[in-house]
Amino acid sequence: MGKLPIVSCAFMDVLNSAFGFGVSRLLGGEQRFQQGVINTWIDSLAITLNPVFQQLKGLGAGGQNISIAPGKVITVEGELKPLVTPSVSTEAMNAIQNSEQRAFRRVGADGGSNIPDQAFRTGAGVQAFQGDVTQRLQYFLEQYVDLVFVPVLEAFLELCAENLTPNQIQQILSDEDAKAYEGNILDIYNADTKIEIVAGIKLTTKQAAMNVAPLLVQLLSNEAVQQSLVTQAKKFDYAEFADEYLELMGWDINSLIVDMTKDDLQRMQQQNGAAVKAQADMQLEQLKHQNDIDSIDTKATAQAGVAVLRSNLKRAEQQGLNEAIPAGNPQQ
Repeated sequence: MGKLPIVSCAFMDVLNSAFGFGVSRLLGGEQRFQQGVINTWIDSLAITLNPVFQQLKGLGAGGQNISIAPGKVITVEGELKPLVTPSVSTEAMNAIQNSEQRAFRRVGADGGSNIPDQAFRTGAGVQAFQGDVTQRLQYFLEQYVDLVFVPVLEAFLELCAENLTPNQIQQILSDEDAKAYEGNILDIYNADTKIEIVAGIKLTTKQAAMNVAPLLVQLLSNEAVQQSLVTQAKKFDYAEFADEYLELMGWDINSLIVDMTKDDLQRMQQQNGAAVKAQADMQLEQLKHQNDIDSIDTKATAQAGVAVLRSNLKRAEQQGLNEAIPAGNPQQ
């Protein structure tokens, strides 16, 4: 094709190193150390399983090797003393474990290992673990996406545009897709394409979006926000939001969000009608209750006014009688 079909990226960039360092280069020393410990450990284990004996007496010359076997009797007077070889299994296992921990820290494979087990019982502990793993993997993923993934996709697009004929494109597409496309085929060849990586590849962005999504739904469900969107002749597409949120989680969107059938639509309409009727009945009951309260208040106010008027009239009548009868002449 006139191009070098080679793309690559290093695990990490290193100054004065044209191609960077890979995992094998970073862990070469630890691998040699662990292999040496294992070889020595096997030698010590072989001596333990096949012990060495010291000749004490009665078995011929002192420099002669005495072969032993299960159930073999050498001589009655002979005596052999086994040389006890100390076990080095604990030391070998500790050395290998410490080497593995150093290797994990060097390549970032120990994400969250410094978090205690009891921290996973809380949501904050789980988020801290995910944040640590994400932070350690993000650097390599960004390098891989920028230097390998995107260039390969761009090369595929160029090869398709330069080599595929319209008939081949029609054969690759399904019958439904081929019929659905009614545009000019030249628009595909002359298209200016740009590849962008979704947030699902960028772990830091993905984790932040997953944490903010519940808060965003709660905010958009607020009545004031809904009223503001309606006033501006706008709406929030919850279906698209659910698609993108499920995509961040790596779930199959097409199998989770599907079109409703006619039966589903019918049941929804019936439920909506029942819900509207129940809401109307509730509003009617509230209105009747409010009317009863208003009637009681009006009646109580009128009764209070009549009582006050009657009291005033009675007081005025008593005062008039007192003024009409002179004092000291009760007969009049």
